[in-house]
Amino acid sequence: MEPIETPRLILRPLSFEDVPDLLEYHSDPEVVRYIPWPARTHDDVVEVVQAYQRSRYCLADQGDSLVLGWALRADNKVIGQSNMSLLSSSNQTADVGWVTHPRFGRQGYAQEATQALLTWAFERFDLHRVVAHIDTRNVHSARFAEKLGMRREAELKKAIRNKGQWCDTWVYAVLREEVDCMPQKRFDRLD
Repeated sequence: MEPIETPRLILRPLSFEDVPDLLEYHSDPEVVRYIPWPARTHDDVVEVVQAYQRSRYCLADQGDSLVLGWALRADNKVIGQSNMSLLSSSNQTADVGWVTHPRFGRQGYAQEATQALLTWAFERFDLHRVVAHIDTRNVHSARFAEKLGMRREAELKKAIRNKGQWCDTWVYAVLREEVDCMPQKRFDRLD
């Protein structure tokens, strides 16, 4: 897969060289608080990178997925990641998610990366709609989805089991024809 380039980032598949960068935020319990996986150890991150490397980086068949690291152009440090998976090929619907290293939060990186990924995915794959399922306790992530131009379409009660408890989720969505209307921002300013 060719990397996706933005003014400050290169979105690319993750490699074993990225393990130390990933471990910085994958091991932080606060970062993974609303993410289904627990804080990870070094060995866990190595296993996850191995699994990511088996991905086809294609969204052709239901269940296909991809994970892209956000590498800083300046030094190639991975400061976050995006994931996308095809939920339904017949309905042309994919799911998107994101996670940012806390040291690089509130600097516009997540929006820069996610806008680029959405544009790329709609151009490259036969998608009609992209959704984000967000734990309702994660208000920051919901606000971020709204900044992206996604709209809240539903609230699902006890829809996911996360770290031993049932959680409500919000469903946010954007359609192919809306992606060009997504609010653009200057990426050198705070979120």
